[in-house]
Order: sequence, then C-alpha cells, then structure tokens
Amino acid sequence: MAEHLLLPKRLARAFPRLGVLAQRMESGFLRALVGLLRILPIACSFALARGCMRILGPLTPLWDKVSRNHAIAFPELGASSRRALRRQTFSHLGDAIAELVLAPDLYAPEDERIEWIADPSLLDILAEGRPMVMVTGHVGAWQLTNMISRHWGIPLTSLYAEESNPGLAELMLELRNGLGCRWLPSAGGIRTLLEELRAGHSVGLACDTRMDQGEPVQFFGHAVLSNTVPARLALRLGAPLVPVLAERLPGQRYRISLQAPVTAPDTARSASEQALEMTAAMMVRFETWVRDTPAEWMCLSRRFTKEQDKAARYQ
Repeated sequence: MAEHLLLPKRLARAFPRLGVLAQRMESGFLRALVGLLRILPIACSFALARGCMRILGPLTPLWDKVSRNHAIAFPELGASSRRALRRQTFSHLGDAIAELVLAPDLYAPEDERIEWIADPSLLDILAEGRPMVMVTGHVGAWQLTNMISRHWGIPLTSLYAEESNPGLAELMLELRNGLGCRWLPSAGGIRTLLEELRAGHSVGLACDTRMDQGEPVQFFGHAVLSNTVPARLALRLGAPLVPVLAERLPGQRYRISLQAPVTAPDTARSASEQALEMTAAMMVRFETWVRDTPAEWMCLSRRFTKEQDKAARYQ
C-alpha cells in the first residue's frame, strides 16, 4: 500500500513531520470508519464505504495512478469512459474495505452468502488435505479467497505486504486475521513458503502486481516483470498451482472458485522455462478476470514500466 493515502510522496519526504502527522490522521480516520462499519447493518456499511471512497478518491495520489493504469491497459476506451471506470473502481475500493472489515459476518454459513466451487480435478486434493499453491489477483473480492481455509478446513498461510504506516499496519493485520488463515509478511521470501508447503500447509499469494525483479511476461499486451515464485514452488514441491477467484454477486453475495490448475505445456523443458510458461498462463487468467470486471481491478499502484506510466500522464 502507498506510504500515504492523502499526502503526495514528495511532500511527505520534504517535510517528515508533516508525513508523520498525515499517517496518524489517515490511520485514525480508517480506524473510526472500521468501528462504524462494524455496527451498521451490512448493506448500510457497504453503502457508507463506497460513498467515502467516491469522495476521498480524487483527493488521493491513487486517483491518478488508477487513471494511468487504465490508459495503458484499456487504450481502446475514450477519456470519458476511462473517467467513469475510475469512479467505479473507487466505489469498489469501498466494497473491498467493507469486505475486509465484515469478513466474519459475510462468511456466516447460515446466511449462505458465499457459493463455493472447486474444479473437479481438485476434489481429491481437498479431501486429502494435500498442500496447494493458490494464487489470485487484486480483482473482485480477492481478500475473501483466504476464507477457503475455513470452508474446506485446510491449513492456509498467506503472504501480505506490511503497510509503511505503523498505525495502519496494526489495523490491517487485525482485520486480515478475521479471514481465518495464517499470515506471514512477504519479506520472508521463498524459503518461508517452502517451509509451509513441506509442513503440509497450502500457501496463498496475490501476485498480479508489478515486480522490481522478476521475469518479463505479457500483461495487457505489455511485457511486465512478473512473479515466478508461485510456479517455481509448485514445480519444486509437486503441488498444483491453483488460481482462485472471488466474484461479487448482487446483495453482498459471492462466488469463490478454485479453478483448474495451471500446468506447464511442455514438461520436457527446464524447470525455469516451465515456471515462466506457467507464470504467463497465470497472468492470462488474471487479465481475463480484469477484462470481465474492469471496474473491480484494484490497480492502485503502478502496474507497468516507468516509461509507459509517464506517457500515460498525457492520455
């Protein structure tokens, strides 16, 4: 997540005390919002969160970042269409906030708010509790994918990137713990994930984001440095690489699907070549999800190269 939600990065670095004050205000506001969302009826909580993000979105540095990502990913859209898409994206950011806050209530089996689907090839693996490498993108209700641990009764360890705002980091970890899985900071790297898989735990990663170090893979027609770790883990441990999609349905209802595993088309190739092919196929899945519901793509940080991002400022 961005270092500051409201304050431009350059201003915060030029005036450190102002940056600290801004972080305290941001975490205080979000903690107050979380408290309010928890006591309202579910439909009202979602309406409030969406309204807040529609108002606050244009005031944040995220507003322009989303605009540039849309311009690069959807060049066929006119400027007015992209502006409408950006407004919808920030409404869905409100949905994402409400979903994280209210996850325990949304999961309640008696309410039947969630429809669970698993590809037939995964049924035996689920029944036997064998570990999987599960991947998702920042699309739809992606945070709720972690609740597969509760539904199928499988141990799941997910990675998260810790927020740079200390107050916000504490709040977000508290909220993530309501999803029912174990959380580890992403700084642990591949060794931590290997240990979890060898212990019989499935691992979960949201890995559609741009990497500073990675392998170039096509994403919306552009070569983007992408995370090959999930594919390499799956190959090394013989675990399936499973894309997981959480779709939003009307009335705060959801469909969470464990899709057919991503496999290497040519097992005779080297492990690194297979991992790259699997990562490319994984990114195709993510792109398909985004194209199906573009307003629900949480592209809040730079997704493409600096050169493309700079050019998109003038589109």
